[in-house]
Amino acid sequence: MQRTSRRTFLAGLSLGALAAFLAGPAAAEDVDFSGQTITLVVGFGAGGGYDALGRLAADHLGRFLPGNPTVVVENMPGGGGRRALVYIARVAPKDGTVITIPPSNFAVDALLEDTAAVVDPRDFGMIGRLAEARQLRITWETSPTKTLADARERETTMASEGPTSNTSTVLRVMNAYFGTRFRLIEGFSGTAEMALAMERGEVEGTLVSPQVAAMHADWFEEKKVNVLWQEAADRGTAFPDYPALVEFARNDQERALLNLVVSQGQVGKSLAAPPGVPDDVLAALRAGYEAMMKDPDFLADAQKRKLDLLPASAGELAAVITATLDSDPKAIAQLVEVVEAAAAQ
Repeated sequence: MQRTSRRTFLAGLSLGALAAFLAGPAAAEDVDFSGQTITLVVGFGAGGGYDALGRLAADHLGRFLPGNPTVVVENMPGGGGRRALVYIARVAPKDGTVITIPPSNFAVDALLEDTAAVVDPRDFGMIGRLAEARQLRITWETSPTKTLADARERETTMASEGPTSNTSTVLRVMNAYFGTRFRLIEGFSGTAEMALAMERGEVEGTLVSPQVAAMHADWFEEKKVNVLWQEAADRGTAFPDYPALVEFARNDQERALLNLVVSQGQVGKSLAAPPGVPDDVLAALRAGYEAMMKDPDFLADAQKRKLDLLPASAGELAAVITATLDSDPKAIAQLVEVVEAAAAQ
């Protein structure tokens, strides 16, 4: 894939473009999805956090869209969510009948020029966030690695989707700059499959979303897992006893690097439309999302499924994406070095 330079990629980020993104689309009075089916593409396998939230949204979103369309989930795993992302950007219809939950790290990917030649995150029609991506890096109870210090002392096998996926990149950063000795076992299709591999003893640990963690409450209640860290800038309210990754920074430069690594958590599990969807259609999708996130039946269903929600508007997501693209240049260079080394293996 032809690479686009970071300078070229960021050149279009004018204040006018950002203002237009934040301002939102035109009114949606004439939009009508009657008799249509909307496909919600999930770029990961069934049973993981993306899939769980996608199916929750699919079961409710149609009630809040003009014409009450049916919404169905289509799983399209591959490349840590990139296969689906490229499909959405290049192939999917631009009429609102196909939407997606982009990988939470898609802005970081573009910044690293991994997908910049194909996907500009600013071109997507962000609809709204369902939940943040506050993921937990864990090991199974039988693993001697129970803390970051242990990971520096011994080799620890960890499940991964692929060399440059988020499940690998954070661990590669930790190996390169923080002295850990993680060994990645790659080729898994999603967090559900990786969690099963951990339970079977095929690997010592994995990365899980809060949604997957909620499905396995016994892991935490019965201390079957060790939480090495949560991939976030702070501990938040859900997991106050587990360290945030940024806490391991020993100086300002390390803090900038780790803040860049975890910035994807703020994008989280968000709904988005393909680039080029008409303004009125995007307005209808956003209005439907906003209504759904306040609906008592939707909220009750989320609670029943043990799915924690944390909404954010399209404008808030745009600001997060912009901040990610404007990250510290040295931190970007460090992350690029790690990713390029992984891709060359």
